[in-house]
Amino acid sequence: MRFINLKALNQKIIQSFNTKNFRYGGYAALLTVIAVAILVVLNLVAEQVPFKLDLSKNKIFSLSKQTYEIISDLDREITIYALYESGKETNEITEILKKYTDHTKKIRLKFVDPNKNPGFTKQYTKDNENLSLGSLIVESGKRFKVIPASNLYNFDYSNPYQPSVTSLAVEQCVTGAIMFVKSGKMPVIYSLEGHGEERLPFEIIKQLETENYELKSVNLYTSEMPEDIDILLINSPQRDLTVSEVEKIRNFLSNNGRAIILIDLLTGDLPNLQSLLRSYGIALQRMALVEGDSNHYIQNNPLWIQPDPGTHQIVDSLVSDKMPVIMPVAQGIEVLDVKKRSLNITPLLTTSASAWGKTDLNTTSLEKTKDAPQGPFNIAVAVTDQTPGEETAESKIVVVGNAMFLASELINSIPGNANFLINSFGWLQDQKVNLSIKPKSLLTLRLNINFFQTLVLSGVVVILIPLGVLSAGLIVWLRRRHL
Repeated sequence: MRFINLKALNQKIIQSFNTKNFRYGGYAALLTVIAVAILVVLNLVAEQVPFKLDLSKNKIFSLSKQTYEIISDLDREITIYALYESGKETNEITEILKKYTDHTKKIRLKFVDPNKNPGFTKQYTKDNENLSLGSLIVESGKRFKVIPASNLYNFDYSNPYQPSVTSLAVEQCVTGAIMFVKSGKMPVIYSLEGHGEERLPFEIIKQLETENYELKSVNLYTSEMPEDIDILLINSPQRDLTVSEVEKIRNFLSNNGRAIILIDLLTGDLPNLQSLLRSYGIALQRMALVEGDSNHYIQNNPLWIQPDPGTHQIVDSLVSDKMPVIMPVAQGIEVLDVKKRSLNITPLLTTSASAWGKTDLNTTSLEKTKDAPQGPFNIAVAVTDQTPGEETAESKIVVVGNAMFLASELINSIPGNANFLINSFGWLQDQKVNLSIKPKSLLTLRLNINFFQTLVLSGVVVILIPLGVLSAGLIVWLRRRHL
């Protein structure tokens, strides 16, 4: 009797394996095991692959194409030292620095706590000055460059008592430092003075220092051309140069010299400087350029021209990055018909064909006259003068019929203006890659919604979504209940 009961029990157990409940439960268990196995494998793979996706609006944690080109061609080991207290590293800066080390094994990142290792920074400073926490040191061999912590950010000083951080300049500074320790050269720019020249704004000086330029000044009326000069900057002189000064500049340029000349329309006649320009096949057109195409000016002001870029190394990156240049109250640059055969003149920035020239500078009217010169006009040109018999020896000049484009308010709002100048210096120095990296904005935009939109969003989040989840759960429960 006991045997019969056991047999019946075994049959009952066997039959239970054939029920719908068991089959559905078995399938569910099998799917669960497979899903868990897939997740385990994915986690193991993810740990081995250092992949991160930058979802920030301004790609704060991504490097530019220019930086990748520069660090992909390194021929030496480079170490980046980050000075932080242990455990108090800045996450944003750390993430950006890791992008360099992730891309190439030739760059290493090391964190140093100056409090625990006070003697470390002495080898990188002068006169026992202290490096603040957050500073970076980029080193390769015996060459190094210190990046102060304050240089890694751009600030808005509209409220001098409480300046605010507007953007990150980490990539600008670090990539510039890498280029410096890689090339081992710091070009010297001499700014001409003695004629009421404009001083470069602080923002430009800071960026030039980031790009590894050394800035000095020279008065050619009282001294000779410096021996260590690489580039001569003539920034909107208010008075003409003397014949002697022009001769010194001419001799400098004839020996493969490099210069950039910025001249505002509001400057008076400069016959001696004009004679220098004419010897290089160009002449200033003393007239205010008025743009007739509304797509080529801003703020409803036809004097604030947005010129078309040409085809040249100086402006190529501006075109690819869609960075316009704004030239307020510019004058034209004429390319002379009669000039030396060794000269090569390339337009960099031009007006549209609808532009015209206002020759009467004493009137405020912008109405076009019958005899007004018609565009297009050159606003900026690049000139090379090839030395006969020598392929690599040449003089280089960049001439811009405007200097107001470097005003601080324009530099801060139109990045293309600063990059145009920086690119010009790079071309004059025979740089193959122009470092026109924009700071990453940290400004956040507030999303403003009205009362009705608030009600709709609240209804969706508080009522519709929970109801949808409950309904889906109820449907699944009812289906499983009737299996």
